Amino acid sequence: MNCPACLKDNPEGSQFCNHCGKSVQAHAAAATEEPERLIWEGTCAASSLLNLWWFLGFLLVIPILIFLGVAWYRRANRHYRLTSERLTVTSGVFGRSSEDLKLVRVEDINFNQTFWNRLFKVGDLHLISTDKTEPDLAMRGIPHPEKMKETIWGLVREQRKRMVYMEQLNV
Repeated sequence: MNCPACLKDNPEGSQFCNHCGKSVQAHAAAATEEPERLIWEGTCAASSLLNLWWFLGFLLVIPILIFLGVAWYRRANRHYRLTSERLTVTSGVFGRSSEDLKLVRVEDINFNQTFWNRLFKVGDLHLISTDKTEPDLAMRGIPHPEKMKETIWGLVREQRKRMVYMEQLNV
């Protein structure tokens, strides 16, 4: 049996080297141990990148949801009421405000429809009037805006005829 430190030959069964005095048995026990075996070898799984994509998607979705929430809040909290004499716009959730526009004061009506609005058959109407508090009243997200525009024009004409008739009676 050879000494692991000085490599000198020693008699069988010796516990220590006869030349340098170091332990020969510890080396003999280490030499008889089973060699190291490979259990697993691999790389980073591609599915771990899904966590990154989920995180980035989450970061992109939050601003979009905030934008959609604000847009919904602005549109959902406006209520339009059209009568034969006036258009009333009520808005607000916690505090409420209301604006009346007499139809006689309407000078012009414009409507705007984007491509997406046309697909969903909605649009925005802009009523231009001689009203002092709200000369340009915007009605947003109105279903079938062309029909609504013609309906309002019909009511405006009726109100103007009625006003002319009442002025003739007062003369």
